[in-house]
Amino acid sequence: MRLIWTDEALIDAEAIAAYLFERNPTAATAVVAAIFEATNKLAKFPLIGPSLGSSEFRVLTVPKYGYIIVYHVGPNVINIVNVHHGRTDWLSEFV
Repeated sequence: MRLIWTDEALIDAEAIAAYLFERNPTAATAVVAAIFEATNKLAKFPLIGPSLGSSEFRVLTVPKYGYIIVYHVGPNVINIVNVHHGRTDWLSEFV
């Protein structure tokens, strides 16, 4: 399956990287790499993350760093929709 990052998801990843880079460049590199590695797993295992209730969205966690990747599985494509830290109110966008 093909992975497509929405503009919003890319903006999220860039904001995470910028925020962390100001504080700890090494951590920023590690976190962003972990986020992209997690999404790459979706190509082989698209249903690995649980669904968000009755919605069409699914979530994948990056447990070591606490980030949540929201995605949608379509025919032959996985859309990465958002990336949020688990401590934010990310779920309100989907309820």
